[in-house]
Amino acid sequence: MAGLSLDDEEDGIIHLEREATNQEISYVNCLVGVFLTSSVVHFQEMRSTLASVWHPIGGVSISDLGKERYLFRFYYEVDVERVIKNGPWNFNSHLLILHRLQQGEDPLSVQLHWVDFWILIHDLPIGFIADAVAHQLGNFIGEFIEYDSAAVQLGYKRIMIVRVKVDVRKPLKRKKRITLKNSESVYPQSVDVFKWDISLQAQSRRNQSWKSKRLVEDE
Repeated sequence: MAGLSLDDEEDGIIHLEREATNQEISYVNCLVGVFLTSSVVHFQEMRSTLASVWHPIGGVSISDLGKERYLFRFYYEVDVERVIKNGPWNFNSHLLILHRLQQGEDPLSVQLHWVDFWILIHDLPIGFIADAVAHQLGNFIGEFIEYDSAAVQLGYKRIMIVRVKVDVRKPLKRKKRITLKNSESVYPQSVDVFKWDISLQAQSRRNQSWKSKRLVEDE
């Protein structure tokens, strides 16, 4: 070692080439999400709570991507579909905005502005509990997805339940003038957002060592 010396002079430039690869990160059965809050979200409490409440058959791994975004990786199609269908979800009263990733999408740049809500519309005129009316009112509130046809039997209560994709950047519209065929105008007086599950409360911080059996650790 004593006989070695360092040469500070450059002996030409080494040209490096990036090796072409077709390998991409797979986001099959993955959701990316962000919480609609300016407060700190306690990651360990959140991941254990959501894994326990969602109770996925194949488990779920939850990763912190940074920039207040989280990746939820499921291992069965039925699990990710059930989470989407039964949403929206929240943790400690912070609404969770979720998006199902498609291949080629960047989880750090995909827009997270839309949430699917079930909306309860009151005071509809008798005889107007119908599919066409559901589409019109749903598209007024946001973007119509479906309506609960099983609730048609509650038509005598003059209510309708529709599922709507809502842009969280915009205020929720609460009433709309409706013109009937006889030129009479009416206002449905109330629009209620429900199925926003408020049961996802964090465990006491004294129990931080608790971990759901449904939580899968990334390797």
